Amino acid sequence: STLADQRHLAALAGLQPPIAIDSVYTTRDEAVRLAAFARTVGWRRVLVVPSPLHSRRACATVERTGLRVVCAPAASREFTLKGPG
Repeated sequence: STLADQRHLAALAGLQPPIAIDSVYTTRDEAVRLAAFARTVGWRRVLVVPSPLHSRRACATVERTGLRVVCAPAASREFTLKGPG
């Protein structure tokens, strides 16, 4: 996980640290746990940062929980999706 790096970057930028939902096995499990957490803190809209190849499915899964989603696929560290070169 890059969570420690993400928290460090958020702190440098003066932002709240990112929230990570861990110990899940499926995207649906993660979405349901995120929605439950969001309800406890009063969030209605969340930023979801999935891998590029999973963004449509991941963001749609979170939206099905009733949250409004801003979907921002992360830059891939494993693959280039920009074409040859």
